[in-house]
Amino acid sequence: MSTVVIVGGGLYGVVAAMEFEKKSNIKVVLISNKDYVYFVPSLPRMFIEKATKGWSAQITKLLKDPSVFVQDEVIGFDENRVITASSGEFKYDALVLASGSKLEEIWDLPASTKLAVEHFKVGYEKIAKAKNITVVGGGLSGVELVGEIAAKFKSEIKSGEKTLNLIHSQKLPLTDSELTAVRNSTKAQLEELNVNLYLGRPATVNGDAVMFGEKEVPTDHLIWCTGGKPNVPKNSIEGLQNEKNEVKVHDTLQSVAVPQIFATGDCCDTFHKSLLPLKERTKALLANVDSYLNGKPLTVKVNMYRKETDRISRGVSLGPDHGAGQAVTFFGVFSAPKWLVVRLKSRNMFRGELHKHLGSKDDAE
Repeated sequence: MSTVVIVGGGLYGVVAAMEFEKKSNIKVVLISNKDYVYFVPSLPRMFIEKATKGWSAQITKLLKDPSVFVQDEVIGFDENRVITASSGEFKYDALVLASGSKLEEIWDLPASTKLAVEHFKVGYEKIAKAKNITVVGGGLSGVELVGEIAAKFKSEIKSGEKTLNLIHSQKLPLTDSELTAVRNSTKAQLEELNVNLYLGRPATVNGDAVMFGEKEVPTDHLIWCTGGKPNVPKNSIEGLQNEKNEVKVHDTLQSVAVPQIFATGDCCDTFHKSLLPLKERTKALLANVDSYLNGKPLTVKVNMYRKETDRISRGVSLGPDHGAGQAVTFFGVFSAPKWLVVRLKSRNMFRGELHKHLGSKDDAE
């Protein structure tokens, strides 16, 4: 029997473990420092509602054999084994890195849902008390957080009791991954929500002062949303990672460096960090790991979306009543109407969507 070790308890890692468990010729080990899986796209709403219910699930309740799961920190790995902080070493025949991204402090959740809720409460109270809130980074997570804050404190912001600022290095919110029409719509809706936009140059911090060029942006609470970094554990495998520390993979999800290591999700070298390809990539991962273990050619390939201009369907939530988005179709990429994005995403921010992916009704909270 072959051993497959999966590092990472996000949706990519957990779904892979659930599928590998179904194979009688494979022993699977899933390692994560959290005892729950949560729906990352819903983080801005989870934060503002100070809750994980509806967006999380207990990992051991998802597995046929709970002993498959090891809650621990992975401190390193090599070409034969994974090393944990407290649970020893795990030798493998194939390793799947699904370790995701290291997120900014506001999104960096602790080991249990109880602690995660406390984390949200502390962050929320800082925003509630602040008079001048500045979010740095106008990518997807940044604009969605700003939208949530703007909706929650709408009357205070409109009256001038609070100010809400967004600083983004590009001339429009979001990135070149989104259509200009989507970016313009996002900008207009944020302005409608009385958000002060500082666009076209990066923020700098000089002591306690937040600067946009020569202009100081009034700030008594600063939130960084400049993007996560690949969360690949320490290793010395030559050529495994690129200059961004992403795992370099072929279109089969097998690493470029060594054949026994695979990677999926945010930690591999794809520009778009998204759950949209989850089903496709999990299917490819299972087939190709199985082929590798049986000495067969790897034949199932996936689109890795390696360029910023490789567009994907995406909704941008700006609070429960606002949103923008785009749909990729056979005929091209089209801007989605606001009402559709609000209906499909903004209104409930994917509450319950995690359980559809997992086939589960159990919440971790």
